[in-house]
Formats: sequence, C-alpha cells, structure tokens
Amino acid sequence: MKKLTIIHYHVRVSNLLKAIAFFREQLGLQVEKTSLKHFDGAIVSYSPTLQIFLSEKVYLEQTDEVHLYTEDCLEHYCHLKTKNVTFENKPHYLPSGLSVVFTDTDGNRYRLLESRSY
Repeated sequence: MKKLTIIHYHVRVSNLLKAIAFFREQLGLQVEKTSLKHFDGAIVSYSPTLQIFLSEKVYLEQTDEVHLYTEDCLEHYCHLKTKNVTFENKPHYLPSGLSVVFTDTDGNRYRLLESRSY
C-alpha cells in the first residue's frame, strides 16, 4: 500500500477575510476559519493530502509559492479564467508536466501542475 503524504503550506495574507473570499468564491475551495494554540487564521483544504494555512501573522515556515496538483491543468485554467483569477502565464510544458501560475490578492503564487511522464 502506498503511503499518504500530507503537505502543509503556510501563506501570509494581508487581509484574512479577503483571502478567504478568494479561495471560496474564485477557487471554489473549502475554507475554515480557525484559532489553534499556535495558529490563528484559516485552513484551505485543496485535497485530502494538501492543506494551506492562511494567516495575517508572520510564521517561520511561510511561503509565497504553493504547488497544486491537478489531473487537468487546461480545464482548471479555463475555469479559473472565468472567475477572474490573475495568471502570470499561459499553460506551458515543464519536464514534470503541464503547468500554469496564478496569484492571489496578496501576490502569493500558486503553480497548477498536471504531472506527466514523457
């Protein structure tokens, strides 16, 4: 049996409510506001193995680029364009697959990647 790997990204946002609206309304993802012992913010569930922690506070392990895996990069790209998501580029091929990068309201980068074996 394959091992499940859970990936957590910590992303800083300037306005938590705006960020939650972006993830819910433009990306269509489930977001829950939370207040844990060492974390104040929101949790975005992208898949069973990937969560994005959003916070206005600064934490050590924050990043400004998140990798999101998809089975159909072109479909996601076209759908997100209709939701007025801002893309840095058009879908293009990398050695690891088809990829496109979009940004959130704070300029954090999200790379959609459709893994492919060439």
